[in-house]
Amino acid sequence: MKTKEIIQYLVIAVGIVIAGLVYYNINEQPSWEVTGSTAVETEQLQQSSKTVSQPSVICVHICGAVNNPGVYEGEASLRLYQFIELAGGFREDASVESLNLAQGVQDGMQIYVPSKQEAVEPPALLSSTENNGKNAKLNLNTASKSELTQLPGIGEVKAEAILSYRDTNGAFQTIEELMNIPGIKEATFEQIKDLITVTN
Repeated sequence: MKTKEIIQYLVIAVGIVIAGLVYYNINEQPSWEVTGSTAVETEQLQQSSKTVSQPSVICVHICGAVNNPGVYEGEASLRLYQFIELAGGFREDASVESLNLAQGVQDGMQIYVPSKQEAVEPPALLSSTENNGKNAKLNLNTASKSELTQLPGIGEVKAEAILSYRDTNGAFQTIEELMNIPGIKEATFEQIKDLITVTN
């Protein structure tokens, strides 16, 4: 075979190799880019999923008319009645009907179970009107224990705490001062704020 023919064959072979490489790069490069992009998106979705995931175990404070008040841990899917069971169940004087036992609970919640006495409606005295047309209100500075227990959410224990606070600190200056007493939180205050006063 002549040298000239050998050179021609070599040129053709090199051309074929170059064409093959060009074809490979054109067809494979987009596929690589798509694969890389998909991997990044998958990782972002996984991180996002971790961020919004809810805790599987939550802590709930159960207090009031239950046998064993305290903080309890349970599965996030548990309902209120199941957390009540963890706290030893209701006391005999618990006002069960005042709660929605089927409701879900959230991490960090405080559930107060009122007694039957605490759940009673305020008597007519507190909702009646005086001659001047204003609603009658209970004066925290002159009320007796029995009068205080007529307020919704105020049982004998809380009534005694109010009297003790009044004896120790003197007359109430504002009705909001009531929340300084242990056991009387904002929820209880909201129930009775329109029924009480510190002035005549």
